Amino acid sequence: MGKIVYDCWYDLPNHYSNIYLDEFIIMPNHIHGIIAIINNPYLKHKHGISEFIRAFKSFSSRRINELFPVDVETGLRPVSTSTRSTGIWQPRFYDRIIRSYDELKRVRLYIKNNPAGFCGNTS
Repeated sequence: MGKIVYDCWYDLPNHYSNIYLDEFIIMPNHIHGIIAIINNPYLKHKHGISEFIRAFKSFSSRRINELFPVDVETGLRPVSTSTRSTGIWQPRFYDRIIRSYDELKRVRLYIKNNPAGFCGNTS
């Protein structure tokens, strides 16, 4: 599932020309990532963060559900007892605007150091 999430994240710029993906990490039960939105007046389609996250969750959920279907009796996926049939992702997400290069460096460092103490991180 982590590989699917990873691939779907890095595939986003192939669907949206106004984003740049920065630091990213997959944690055992959540992700952290930085998306830079490119403001270019010549781009035909200008999407925002909600659309990027909606697409990311949709693309990854679809692929995970195809490869790891939920058992109808237990409501569980064969590879995880924590991902029930109610969905892969929470309906909401937390976002914040990074307003300076110093803040960007701090957030990148936070993302890089976040896996400390967890096993099986993707860094």
